[in-house]
Amino acid sequence: MGEGVAAGTAPTAAVAQTAAPGWRGRASWGLVVGVLSLGMLLRLMDLTDEPLDFHPMPQLHRALIARAMYLRSSAPAGPGAGAVQASVGAYEPPMLERLVAWSYQAAGGEYPWIARVWNAAFWLAAGWTLFAMARRSTSMLGGIVTLAYFLVLPFGVQVSRAFMPDSLMVLLIVVSGYALLRWGDTRSWAWAAVAGLATGGAILAKGRIAPLLLMTLLVFLLGDARRLRVLRDPQVWLVGTLSVVVPGIYYVVLIPGATSGWVSEGTLNVLPLLADPSFYSRWLFFLDNIVYAGVMLLALFGTMLLPPSVRRLGLGWWIGFVAYGLLLPYNMVTHNYYNLPIVPAIALGLAPVGDLLLDRVRTQTGWFRAAMVGACLLALFYPAWRIRSVIVGQDFRAEPLGWQKIGRELPDDGPIIAITQDYGYRLSYYGGRRVDLWPSVQDQAYAVLRGHNTSDDIGEVFDDLAGGYRYFLITNFSELDAQVALKEYLYATYPVVIEGEGYLLFDLASPRGTGSGGG
Repeated sequence: MGEGVAAGTAPTAAVAQTAAPGWRGRASWGLVVGVLSLGMLLRLMDLTDEPLDFHPMPQLHRALIARAMYLRSSAPAGPGAGAVQASVGAYEPPMLERLVAWSYQAAGGEYPWIARVWNAAFWLAAGWTLFAMARRSTSMLGGIVTLAYFLVLPFGVQVSRAFMPDSLMVLLIVVSGYALLRWGDTRSWAWAAVAGLATGGAILAKGRIAPLLLMTLLVFLLGDARRLRVLRDPQVWLVGTLSVVVPGIYYVVLIPGATSGWVSEGTLNVLPLLADPSFYSRWLFFLDNIVYAGVMLLALFGTMLLPPSVRRLGLGWWIGFVAYGLLLPYNMVTHNYYNLPIVPAIALGLAPVGDLLLDRVRTQTGWFRAAMVGACLLALFYPAWRIRSVIVGQDFRAEPLGWQKIGRELPDDGPIIAITQDYGYRLSYYGGRRVDLWPSVQDQAYAVLRGHNTSDDIGEVFDDLAGGYRYFLITNFSELDAQVALKEYLYATYPVVIEGEGYLLFDLASPRGTGSGGG
């Protein structure tokens, strides 16, 4: 973090680092390299498997966007080219998708695993930056604890293997924090510009995190004892302007309709959830499953032990995360990756706790020290082995063949509505066919939550949603089973014209009793 951050480090930690024998320093750096290598290995393991291991819908959505960019720029039309228009509805600029499309051009073909390589690199770069912040704020040991948690957390491994822009978002959040600390130390125009651009870039990558980062800026600036002087500093206004102007141009000027719709549907219409006490228990339960509640509480305690400027940044991340979550209450308890921004805050907060613990271990001798070292290694390798088992235990390489077969067999003499996996993106990406969607049980519940009530008459609902379609496709049979009234209505009213491998196709143009269809 630079000399200014190091100045806030406890003198005993600085002396210990200076006086450490050469072998101990080399061993520490060896451990850093080992943790980085382990983190990269976990993310690149089973590299070429299909992007279906973690939230397939957003992964395939972005893979379709990257394909569309690649096909438009350099490649001849191929299988699936007709489905590229299914990649509509993006609520943020396709930064990762553009980068991957350029990589496709350089590689000479469409290889979706390239996104996995880019995201692994983003995550490791964020980990290294967090390590630098933690090491200079505490000690080498504290930095290693931060790095280990950040790189080996199973949830973090899953997200950073996925074809999603969230790893880039996390990198920009961390770089924004690093630059804020450097700017706070040096008060240079260069670091002010970097802080503003990184903050604005993170918001541009994922507009939903604007409350988190803007709250972080407020806490970081107003927590300074010189707050009145700070607010008159033109560099502060540079940071703030750069933080909001670029994302503001995109979200407010270029896509105002999509932005206002997303804010209305994702925030305003679901704010009543905040009055339900069960929301908070569900959110904590969700966090416990992905980042471990006990570790989270330790990290919050550790954040209070950081040097003043770093503590303001850490508290800004924590307070910003709460504000961000309260503005997206539905998504925070239904989509685990929405909770991802808390991971850097936890990792940084663990540095003082890890420093205190490991420094105490270092003073011990004999079997106690050996036992503690073993426990630390177990804490590192157990989650790594756990997520490794999940990764190698999944194999999606056969998926494309099945969807390609369905795509070839579906008729093309009329529009199709469907109950199918991942909002139709598997069929679009692998089968080259686009279909419209019948709402899932979860979608229907979400619509009711937002005040969009529908009739209890299935015939009336069916006419409203499926009127004008030629066929009704079923590939997700568990979802159909969950909608009992729809299932009974379909079988009673319309004939099955194709009963293929893994799918059914109902003919909506030939209802039973008209004499023009078969069963």
